Amino acid sequence: MDNAQISIILPTYNSERFISTAIESVLGQTYPDWELVVVDDGSTDQTRFIIESYARRDARIVFIRNSRNSGVAYSRNIGLQYAKGEYIAFIDSDDAWKSQKLAIQYEFMQSSSVQFSYTAYERLKNGRRLNTVVPPEFINYKGLLGGNCIGLSTTLLRRAVIGDATFIKAGHEDYIFWLTILEKSGVEARCVPPTIQPWVSYSIHENSLSADKARAMMWQWRIYRQILGFGFFKSAYYFCTYALRAIAKRM
Repeated sequence: MDNAQISIILPTYNSERFISTAIESVLGQTYPDWELVVVDDGSTDQTRFIIESYARRDARIVFIRNSRNSGVAYSRNIGLQYAKGEYIAFIDSDDAWKSQKLAIQYEFMQSSSVQFSYTAYERLKNGRRLNTVVPPEFINYKGLLGGNCIGLSTTLLRRAVIGDATFIKAGHEDYIFWLTILEKSGVEARCVPPTIQPWVSYSIHENSLSADKARAMMWQWRIYRQILGFGFFKSAYYFCTYALRAIAKRM
């Protein structure tokens, strides 16, 4: 779709069980001026055909298929290359938006000149609500070093603030992406008020990263030591903060 104000990037791989829910939640938005860039990372199930069916019915859906499975970071970068909007949003294939998510978030950013925003979200498992994750009212680069409090599918950013930042192939690639943007731009990301209102539903699956705490902790340590190049004691300080935030997220 030409001249869409908001480009939504949705990477997917073998998501036939829930891709329709994600797409339907975008189609149900009360804010209409968007394009949905769906990047299929070489799915071997029915995902491709489900997406093609939606794309035939709505010209705002742009379907891209990778020639081979290349990973979620690569797929999101492809989505960024194709995106035409002044604003960029992300949604994962197993998440869903409330119908007013884009409208309220876009209005908040327009009225307050915010360049990077996010919202609260609810965590679901087997369709049952576990809890609502309420992020801080605002966060900057230094604050985000203590752990990722920004849910990927809750974000809306001005394209200009992203600059040349890209996703890298590493654990917690979205967290590294946020850190890169906040450090380079110097902006402060802000939560859409009221901060306790969840506008996104996150699904937790068995054997998913969200459920694999040991792997998540290992990746977080590698970010401090290898990606950011922090020394041992500085890494340990921020890792303790990360661990406390992870506990609070599940309360």
